[in-house]
Parts: sequence; C-alpha cells; structure tokens
Amino acid sequence: MARRLERSDSTVTQFPGKIRLEKQWDVTLQAITSPKRNRHDDPQSPTWRKRIRHEERSDSGTVGDDSGEAVHDMLPPRLPPKLKAPESLFVPQEIYSPEEPPLDSLPLRRASPWQYYTKAYRRELGASVVVACKNPATFELFAVKCMAGSEVNDQAQALRQVRHENFLTCYEIFVCDDAIFTVSECMAISLTDLNGSAIQPNEIQIATIIHQVLKGLDFLASRDMMHRNITCSTILLSLRGDVKVANPEGCINIGPRSPEMREDTEALGFVMLQLMERGSRRRERLALEHPDKWSPQADKFLQSTASNSARELLSHTFLKDSPQKEELVRLIACAQISSHIPFCLEGS
Repeated sequence: MARRLERSDSTVTQFPGKIRLEKQWDVTLQAITSPKRNRHDDPQSPTWRKRIRHEERSDSGTVGDDSGEAVHDMLPPRLPPKLKAPESLFVPQEIYSPEEPPLDSLPLRRASPWQYYTKAYRRELGASVVVACKNPATFELFAVKCMAGSEVNDQAQALRQVRHENFLTCYEIFVCDDAIFTVSECMAISLTDLNGSAIQPNEIQIATIIHQVLKGLDFLASRDMMHRNITCSTILLSLRGDVKVANPEGCINIGPRSPEMREDTEALGFVMLQLMERGSRRRERLALEHPDKWSPQADKFLQSTASNSARELLSHTFLKDSPQKEELVRLIACAQISSHIPFCLEGS
C-alpha cells in the first residue's frame, strides 16, 4: 500500500494514500543532492538532519524514519557517474583473417637454413625435401626445400600471396649461395604414396580429398591465379586428415575469368581417376573403365571436372557430405606403413 510522509512541527507522520510531492520534499532533495551542504543552512530539526545523514550513508537507496522503519522508493535513483574509456587501451588498426595474413608475415633471411635447423632425412613430398628439426630441437618437424634460380622476389611474392588452409604453409625463406630455401610444414604422405599402399580409398574418402583441393583451387581462382601442376605427387596429406597442395611458389597470375583456370580442375579430375582406378594412365578423356563400381554421382562429378570451375564443383551433390577428415586418418596411417616410402639419411 502506498504511503506518504507529511511534515509537522516536530514529528513525521505516516499514513496511507497516494504519494504527493510537497514543499518539504523539495527542501529534502536540495539537502540530499547538494554537493556542498552546510548543516547550519538546513532549516529542519536535528532529528531530520540525523535522518538525512543516515540516508546518505545508506547504499540501498531507502529512507528510514526515526524509529528505524524503512520507507522505500521515496528517493529518485542515483545515476552512476559517466565512465570514460582509458586512453591506454590498444585498439588494433587492421585485423587479418587466418586465410589472409599480411604480406610481410613471411620473413626472408640472407643466411643458410642449417644455421637454424638440423637435417634428419630426405624424401619426396611434392618435391625432394629435407625433413629437419629446429636447433635446438622441438617437437615439430619441417620440410626444407632448395630451389636454384634467380627469381627470388617473384617466388617470395607468390608464397606470400598463396596463404590458405589447403596450401602448404611456408614459414620462412632463406637465400644463400644463389639458392632459395623454403621452410614449410612437414606433411605425412602424398597421394602417390597413398596409391602405393595396401588399402584403396573408398568414395567418401576420395570426396574428402577432392573437396579440400577444390577449396584451394577456388581460392586461387578468386585471385586470378592458377597452380599448373596438380598431380598425385603435389597433393599432400597430414596425419589429421588435412589435404594441402604443395609448391605454392609455382603459382602464376593470369587474367580474370581466363579459360586456363579449368586446367587445374581438369588435372584434379585425372588425379581422382587414378584414385578410383589404380594403375590407369593419363587418358584423353575422363572416363571410368568400370563405372559400375562407383555411384552415378561420382561418375558424373568426374566428367564435370573438365568443364566446370572449382566453385561450381564445390556445390556438386557428390561432395554434399564432405569433408570428413576423420575418415582419412586410418587410410593415411596404413599408407605410411605399407607403401614403403623411400628416403635417405642426411648428415648434419
């Protein structure tokens, strides 16, 4: 029930009724809200001034009478002070996505990589690479590739432009004795190793591989670039089912909507054909010798790689359930054991 405070000469009387603002209430508000209040200027009795001081010390915003009984909701809520953001807060000027790091994020050193890395062994992973570890050693392996040539700036620029989750990640570049050394992540196997293993990939596993490569090719097409060397040996796989295209430094710039972009997707179609029918040589047309062993969607997708772009192929029904990277884990582990991957030891 609503209550009202009325002021008499010496007491505060409480009784039911609608709340009505009176002159005494204005005086009270001035006394409470005034930042510099002199107690001698207060025309109220000592009991009232004692009550005001009690209200100021209270954090609950309630009003109490002389007997200690609380009278709520009589004072307007006190607004908090306006807060100003500290000037020391750091606000980044530019935010880069993981797929598009800044161009200067790839360091180039004029030194030998073997001052910072220790050789382990040499093998084929997209090209002949030396698998190495950092000096001092860490829990991570790296692939160091040597490229002879004078086009250092062009290849470094290509490596900086082609930064995508489905392309091999290059960490740094070394220039020493007219040679270029790239230090990249070390993958487990290539599709060439997979084709030489005891287990042949099924349709779901092939769709997962093709889907990831198409994402990389679509990234290139969006930047008017092409790879020109999509083969089983340049498509690499990690133990976690990641599929990446090697040799990004070989990508070239072409004109927008150039028909040459279809060369990469057509080359991927022949890679798919080799996964579906092992031992098949490169043919003039993409056609299965035994189409009855595969679904109609797989056969239609294979034929469409010769005439469709990467973006169009990504929306094909054959890839509707991809990617399923977990389906590749056992396949890759088996290929590491059964394919007899050649390698040779490297001295430090």
